[in-house]
Amino acid sequence: MISDMDAAKSPQRLDGSHTWGQAMQGAVCPHCDWRYLLPEGAALPMCPHCYQAQLTVLDDAWEGLSGLRPPELFLPFSLDAAALERRVAAFAEGIPFPPHDLNTQALRSRLRALYLPVWLVDVGVDAAWQGEAGFDYEVVSHQDRFDDRQGGWMSHEVKEKRVRWEPRVGRLRRTYSNVLAPALEEDAVIRRRLGGYDLKAAQSYDADALARSMVRLPNRTPEDAWSDAVPKVQALATDECRHAAQADHFRAFRWTPAYADQNWTLMLLPDYAT
Repeated sequence: MISDMDAAKSPQRLDGSHTWGQAMQGAVCPHCDWRYLLPEGAALPMCPHCYQAQLTVLDDAWEGLSGLRPPELFLPFSLDAAALERRVAAFAEGIPFPPHDLNTQALRSRLRALYLPVWLVDVGVDAAWQGEAGFDYEVVSHQDRFDDRQGGWMSHEVKEKRVRWEPRVGRLRRTYSNVLAPALEEDAVIRRRLGGYDLKAAQSYDADALARSMVRLPNRTPEDAWSDAVPKVQALATDECRHAAQADHFRAFRWTPAYADQNWTLMLLPDYAT
């Protein structure tokens, strides 16, 4: 049996509030329809996604858009000025036959800090589960081999690793916190381009982080993103059951979960756009 954890954070509604610690304005690209938040009064740049049009102000910025509540966490930009300069220079030098304005100085002048959103969900789970727990053990045997150099038959000890499987059943009551789910339809493409993030470096949201930055708004609702969160919740539950059984391996995990008290927030991940 796996014991209860502390209760989840109180559920909060995605009600379109925009108390981000500073006044923000919504903007949209008329070409690709990507939507952003910027500090109020900031100059509207070219769209950092398609580079085909200048962003325009969204008059209805706080109506019909998901994810306008301030984020819970963010990852700060970690590159210092020198490292960023080297990255930009390497990118410019890697383009064969570049146009005249594709150089380090021009790219650096157009560089903008952009935050990309990802959903975080806290969820309570109550489930009956069953599975097979595997325990490593060694089998010692002996093999005989004829060796002329050793004067005849020799016996050698052989150790073989095996896994003993045993059925396990139980009940799990847990709250899983900050399970990640994509907030953007383009999440897979973006992750391939940017690679992984060290999420252990995440910090509580600080409004000063957005003073000179843009935020891409989610285009996936929590309801849509939930299907991506479910397998991650199951993976966490599977590992907890393995740990509770003190097993080395776990397989054939099955459960009948009931989910409750979903609490959705945002985390912002750093990116640079030119």
